[in-house]
Amino acid sequence: GAYPDDEQNSPVEKIDFVSHTTTNGGNAFYIDVKVASSSAEKYRVGMNGIADIITGERKNVLTVPLSSIVDEKCVYIQTKDGYEKRNVKLGLQNDVNAEITQGLQEGDVVVDQPAKVPKERIKS
Repeated sequence: GAYPDDEQNSPVEKIDFVSHTTTNGGNAFYIDVKVASSSAEKYRVGMNGIADIITGERKNVLTVPLSSIVDEKCVYIQTKDGYEKRNVKLGLQNDVNAEITQGLQEGDVVVDQPAKVPKERIKS
């Protein structure tokens, strides 16, 4: 885009319910954002670009890949004797990771491909 390092703290007014096909065949959603009056002069009608929309943010948290989560609330932990299925409480999520607010502690080894865990090695 024209302003790759431009950061706006602007409210999103509307997000289209239906996606639009881009010229490259991808999907896009049009959004309306209220632009601060101090920035209004640099933007023009018809400009487009890619934006990261931050809906929530946490720092210094435990996260696991979404692929690690089974039954929407559990992960497998690798132990010295095998594996343990553990309930966890999820916090914020993006398209890759999920925050874990309860059930894990730093240093726990979470299995990132739970389908490969041998069932006979899971502690009950």
